[in-house]
Amino acid sequence: MICRYIIVMMALFLLVSCANMPDKKEGSFNLSARKHLYEKEVWFFSGRMSLTDKNHSISANVEWEHEPKEDVINLSGSFGLGRVRVVLAGQSVEINMDGRQEKYIGNVDDILSSELGIVVPVSALKYWVLGVADPNAVYKDEGRGFVQNGWRVSYLQMQANGDYELPRKIKAEQGSAKLKLIVSHWDI
Repeated sequence: MICRYIIVMMALFLLVSCANMPDKKEGSFNLSARKHLYEKEVWFFSGRMSLTDKNHSISANVEWEHEPKEDVINLSGSFGLGRVRVVLAGQSVEINMDGRQEKYIGNVDDILSSELGIVVPVSALKYWVLGVADPNAVYKDEGRGFVQNGWRVSYLQMQANGDYELPRKIKAEQGSAKLKLIVSHWDI
């Protein structure tokens, strides 16, 4: 009986923690005042991410470690199930999933989108997560975010981390594709 109660309580906790949070805009956001973040060569964050389009939906815990020559992205489902490790190094993509390791050479966005079955703008996302636009592409400032490469990126919540104000909640949309990211921990 106690075991059943614990399982029910854990299930309720998971449902509540995974529920959509309202798009409450908090903190300040000034894109032009954030240029110093381009200089950050090493950073790490963990949080939750969801990707959806008209045909697919992916929700995962995410840990992303960025270094000058390599990005390591770990994705996992509830309780660490369904782990996927993605290593990006230049035009090289290594994906470790379900005990198999595949290595690809080419456009990282195209490779990841093909493997995951959903559009992932990962080459720009490594900038967007810091609250800056990709310096390799044109963008249009929209106050609490910007439009770049056809994606509308919005910073819904910011959080203080030492001397930095970093994104806590990000939403990016392009047509039916939607990406939501909630960052729970930054190390920068």
